[in-house]
Amino acid sequence: MVMKFASVLAALAVAAALPGPVAMARTAPPTIAELTAEGRIHGVEVSPSGRYLALIRHNGAKDAIQIIDLTARTQTSILPPEDAGALNIDLVHWKTDERLIYNYRSLMFGGREGKQLVGFSGGLVAMDRSGANQTWMPSFGVLDWLDQDPGHIVVRGYDTSEGRAIRALKVYVATGETTTLDVGAGVTVTWDVDRNGAVVLRYDALGQRSGFRVMGRGAGGQWQELFRIREKDVRAMPEFQVVGTATDATKLYVAIKPKEGEAGDTRELRLYDLTTRTMGPMIWSIPGYDFTSVEIDRKTGEPLSLCYWADAQRCEIREPELRGVYETLLARFGPERSVSIHAMSADAQVLVLYVEGPVDPGSFHVYDRRTGKLELLGAQRPALKPERLAPTARFDWKSRDGFALSGYLTPPQASAAGKPPLILMPHGGPEARDNLQFQSWAQAFAARGYMVFQPNFRGSGGFGTKFAALGYGQWGLRMQDDVMDGVQALIDSGKVDPDRICVVGASYGGYVSLYAGAKAPERFKCVVSFAGVSDLVASQKWERTRRGVDSPVYQYWLRSIGDPEKEREKLVATSPITYAGGYGPPVLLIHGTEDDIVPIAQSRAMEKALKRAGRSVRLIELEDEGHGGWDSETEASFLAEMIAFVEAAIGRR
Repeated sequence: MVMKFASVLAALAVAAALPGPVAMARTAPPTIAELTAEGRIHGVEVSPSGRYLALIRHNGAKDAIQIIDLTARTQTSILPPEDAGALNIDLVHWKTDERLIYNYRSLMFGGREGKQLVGFSGGLVAMDRSGANQTWMPSFGVLDWLDQDPGHIVVRGYDTSEGRAIRALKVYVATGETTTLDVGAGVTVTWDVDRNGAVVLRYDALGQRSGFRVMGRGAGGQWQELFRIREKDVRAMPEFQVVGTATDATKLYVAIKPKEGEAGDTRELRLYDLTTRTMGPMIWSIPGYDFTSVEIDRKTGEPLSLCYWADAQRCEIREPELRGVYETLLARFGPERSVSIHAMSADAQVLVLYVEGPVDPGSFHVYDRRTGKLELLGAQRPALKPERLAPTARFDWKSRDGFALSGYLTPPQASAAGKPPLILMPHGGPEARDNLQFQSWAQAFAARGYMVFQPNFRGSGGFGTKFAALGYGQWGLRMQDDVMDGVQALIDSGKVDPDRICVVGASYGGYVSLYAGAKAPERFKCVVSFAGVSDLVASQKWERTRRGVDSPVYQYWLRSIGDPEKEREKLVATSPITYAGGYGPPVLLIHGTEDDIVPIAQSRAMEKALKRAGRSVRLIELEDEGHGGWDSETEASFLAEMIAFVEAAIGRR
């Protein structure tokens, strides 16, 4: 169906009005349901010419694809062929201006209450821009989009006419016709493809948790083993993450932390040679910050940009003209907002920007470099206007040993006499960090009259290896002191009521919360721990049993927390459960029953210990939920429980 722009896309007719950092009259504060609602738009892509956009729009249980003609100012809404059950589209990609590809999953439910999964379908589909001529392709993973070949892509899949062996297939997107590039062995997992569509490397599994045999073409084109990657090989290398394949497919771009003693401190982009298993020199890094994402130019195979978090997210771009455009756009949106280039046309003249900030839950904008016009495409949560949200600002303090630290304050929306109560909200990780972005929990508390404090303590991630390493072995010690010193600095500044403070944290933040209530019961009037660790010795033993004593993950936790055999006394002394007998403030524990990061046994043990001591505690178990990734209904439910618990303890402003 083709229509003129109506609802959220109506703003494309005029330049977007960008709210600046000015005082705004407050309207009705946001509800929990509004704050936890799923984003309405994702997967925005630009056609090669820049004339058309494709985006995935959430529409209840069924997603739809919208095609937007930026010249004719029209949009077409397209539903995939399945029309029963829940429908999820997770990918859309322009092959040419006339044909594009999407990937979908359709779940059919039945049974007495309509909640039993009774069917599943889905896959990769090519279609015309109008939605016609939809062609299903036998794929369960794209190996390369072949940007230089407008007619084909390379996928992992099955050629159903020739058996069920996994294959590397070249697919003609007009018809779905396939050409087999390689037939995998029974243990083949995937392939690497060069930019001309030739299969150059094959990965065969060695066995469960063992690694891969990396195969290359030998004389006569036959596969032969180049080398093996085992867990012990990975452990011998510094921590790194594969970013993408270079122009030479035997080399990978990797993001790597510098080794101890090396000159660098922040994350570096390097080339790793698969054939020699050697790491090349540093190509790119950001002084003072670890980059979080890398964009590799699909045409040239060269790195295009690095993005990182200072207070807001920023990107460094190598191409001079595009860098100048980006810096101009940053100035238009203001310092509190994060701006990233989400997609661009083949000539980089039409850009899709993703913008986010404390009072912007996420919005897409279209910028045409040829005309200089910047237009709003759509907001993730249109009901959450900036004037309904609380701004967030940086807060600096010094620890008791004089170390400079920073965090973020979200003030209460409601104005009233007296100092507001405080919610201390330490982040998880611990090698994570808070920044200037939309945070639904902070906004929910601020809407109800609370000041929210999110500290970045020593051991947080994003500031380089040395800053993170300052937290190793400091659970409950230096890291905890940094948090408490931040709270004291807030009290000394006169910004909060010192007699009405609660602490709310998840994961490592849950540990900080529990330990704060144990060691400073006079300071905190309530404690909320979501999936927090309560017993460090038991946690370390669980990790060792689950992953193996030589696993990279367990070796990391030995550095971060400590050895339960050699440092047992310290781990016991810094475990919240040790202090259950004299615990002060009431405790709310929330934990998913299927959590595979922090087992629910940690919260169950804490609940049992507190009850045995006659202390006030409540445990909410989230059935079939993990460490994260909750749906909006689940998050809204437990966020309401947390707020009610806090209000019972310290009231509102």
